Amino acid sequence: MRTTLIKSCRCGPNNFSNAYQTKIKAICLDCQSGVLAKHFFCHSRNQSRAEQGTREKQREMVGPERPQFVLFGSSIVQLSFGNGGWGASLADLYARKADIILRGYSGWNSRLALEVLEKVFPKDAATQPSLVIVYFGGNDSMRPHPSGLGPHVPLPEYVENMRKIAKYLKSLSDCTRVIFLSAPPVNEEKIRESWRCVILNFSYFFSLCFAC
Repeated sequence: MRTTLIKSCRCGPNNFSNAYQTKIKAICLDCQSGVLAKHFFCHSRNQSRAEQGTREKQREMVGPERPQFVLFGSSIVQLSFGNGGWGASLADLYARKADIILRGYSGWNSRLALEVLEKVFPKDAATQPSLVIVYFGGNDSMRPHPSGLGPHVPLPEYVENMRKIAKYLKSLSDCTRVIFLSAPPVNEEKIRESWRCVILNFSYFFSLCFAC
C-alpha cells in the first residue's frame, strides 16, 4: 500500500520506503522522526481518552452514587442472606449496581420495629436508601401468650404500626421507595403438630431425669 507524503523530514522528501508505511503515514528510514512521532502521538492521545472513559465508568461503579437497598424486618429478613436466601439472591442480582443492607431482627414484631425506626433510619444520614423492603407480621400474628409477654400484636395496632413505618420511611427523601412483604401462608395444624412433638420430647426427657 502506497501513501501520499504529507510532511518531509530533515533527511529529504524521498527518503521513505513502502516497507515502513503505516495505515496513516510513511516513516523516514534514517531518522524515524516526524510523521511517525505524530502517528504515535495520536494513538497515545486516543488511548488516553479510552482509559479516561474506563476510569470514569469504574468510579461510577464504586463511587458514593451507588443506591442503597435496605432489608428491614424479622427472621425472614435476618435469615435471607443464607445460602439460597432471597436477600443473597438480591445482592447477587444487583452486584456492583446497588448496596444491599441487612437490618433483620429475628423474633421482632411491628411494635419493636416502630420503637427503633429513627435509629435504623436516621433522617440526618449522609445517604438515604433508594429502596426499603419491609417485612413484619409473622410474629405479630402469633397467638397471645397468657403472660402477655409474647410477640403478638393486635390487628388494629399492627395496621397502625405499619402505617407509621411507611409514613416515616417515605419522609426520608423524595427518592425513597418502600415495598412491604406480606406474611407467608401458615399451616396452623402443622404448627400444632410440631409443638406436640416438642412437648412430648420434653416430657420424655424430664421423665428420664426424674427416673435417674
